[in-house]
Amino acid sequence: TASWRASASTPTSRCAFLLAQSALKLTQIKHQELAANSSVPVINALSSLYHPTQILADLQTLLELHGPFSTHLTTLSGLTISWVGDSNNILNEMMVTYPRLGINLQIATPVGYELDPEVLARANAGIKAEGSTGRIIHTNSPEAAVKGADVVTTDTWCVSALTFSRPPPR
Repeated sequence: TASWRASASTPTSRCAFLLAQSALKLTQIKHQELAANSSVPVINALSSLYHPTQILADLQTLLELHGPFSTHLTTLSGLTISWVGDSNNILNEMMVTYPRLGINLQIATPVGYELDPEVLARANAGIKAEGSTGRIIHTNSPEAAVKGADVVTTDTWCVSALTFSRPPPR
């Protein structure tokens, strides 16, 4: 409810966590603030910076389509996935996840909607730490990004139920 969102973190979370063994965070409440007031693990399901649950669902779909009969994410190594659209929380999560698994990510964003430099640095550090063969290629050309792709993806074409701060509309 709106009152829960408004009063959010400390008293409400303490009460809710008494009834749960874990919590899935799907709000704009700061993850660290929620976790600090929790006696149970808090899972970040969605934030304005990352969207891990979406990528878990996407990985399941990729396994079903490109690695049928396998539940090992390593079977996805070598795939090329293209993203065409704004730089947002889903793309950020793809950047820090897919290349670590050996999946190549070819990205096209419009000029002015570039990749978050901190996320890109985290993604590159993850690739290096894993010794992965996955690559991140960024361009402003959708045609270049989709060339040779096994999968082409983008974000929704509608307004999200949660409002995040985004660059001004084009």
